[in-house]
Amino acid sequence: MKKLLYITNGIKGAAGLERVLSIKASSLADDFGYDVHILTLNNDGAQPFYPFSAKITMHDISVKGNPAAYFTSYKNGIKAVVDK
Repeated sequence: MKKLLYITNGIKGAAGLERVLSIKASSLADDFGYDVHILTLNNDGAQPFYPFSAKITMHDISVKGNPAAYFTSYKNGIKAVVDK
């Protein structure tokens, strides 16, 4: 099974990126059997505006602080998701 990780700031808005991501990621998971993961930043458990396939795994990491701390938490958060 092919794995795919999307990284985005958030998916709780009603804008174009969120809509395209919901359609594309859901299709890849449902129609083509991809193991799709979506990683959001600072989403704090907010629900997506558009529906996503139940086959998609959602992840959220909290990144805050000065640029060095932000980068470190961003890097470590991605590594934790990828290493699962």
